[in-house]
Amino acid sequence: MQNFSVVIHAVLAVFLVIFTGGLLHRKGLLGHELERGMFKIILNVLTPCFIIDSIIGNEALRNPINIISAPLIGLFLCVVAAFVGLVFAPLAGAREQSSKRSFAYAVSIMNYGFIAVPLAQSIFGKETLGMLFVFNLGIEIALWTLGAILLSRQTVLHALRQINFSVIGAIVLAVCLNFAHAQEWMPTFILKAVHLLGAPANPLAILLIGAAFASSLESFSFRTGWRTMGGGILIRNFLLPILFIMIARYAPIEEDLRRVLILQGAMPAGLYTIVIIKHYHGDATTGLRVAIASTLIGLLTIPLILKWGMSWVFG
Repeated sequence: MQNFSVVIHAVLAVFLVIFTGGLLHRKGLLGHELERGMFKIILNVLTPCFIIDSIIGNEALRNPINIISAPLIGLFLCVVAAFVGLVFAPLAGAREQSSKRSFAYAVSIMNYGFIAVPLAQSIFGKETLGMLFVFNLGIEIALWTLGAILLSRQTVLHALRQINFSVIGAIVLAVCLNFAHAQEWMPTFILKAVHLLGAPANPLAILLIGAAFASSLESFSFRTGWRTMGGGILIRNFLLPILFIMIARYAPIEEDLRRVLILQGAMPAGLYTIVIIKHYHGDATTGLRVAIASTLIGLLTIPLILKWGMSWVFG
């Protein structure tokens, strides 16, 4: 494990950019129209380029076992997390069926991209970052399928139709190019253009999550919902990291995938789940409480979980 101060600084840097995004939103420099436009550019152009740039040349991702196991593990862990959320929901103050299912969904999806990606890049490097994107394929599928099943009881096929395939397509394309050793025959100017387009994806995405966080806080109150927030923190910031790290230690998987599991286990609840909960007319207040509380506590728990996980798994 790198020096603990490196991890602390990496986490603080991400949260500082999140704070900057929130400040820009409060000052009116990141309005809703601009946010929507930036989100579309990041999702459909910058992030796909960043994914391709991160995966091409990754030796571990030329192993078909890793290509199959990484997303399956990601999907499996989200399903397990949803089940844990359903079990704990009544204890977290969620009594109505809508609240129970919204709570379970909120704790099932971690912040697998906006916070995890920059931390993987700064702490572990390109090899682990590429594995992270393939792992995230399973979470991207879980994001929509679990949302449909838990919140609206729709079919998995209906949910899959709503997935944004720009990111998934980029992962599939990047894996194929990696198998074909594209870095050896693709023109350098194309690789450089992809790199240049992918480079700003992270900082801009983190600014947007800060703006979304600030926007959510405008209608949020810490005076109520303490049981919901406490339950979300207990599951997402304490119980699930143990499960992720145990799999990282004992499962027969690649070293980079072990790092990804430790990193994703440390992640707080994802903010984008609020959008999905609203989309399916669930209890958005419950989802908001889980996401905000888990993220705020994550500033403290992320470096500690990373430190413990790396020390226990790798010694």
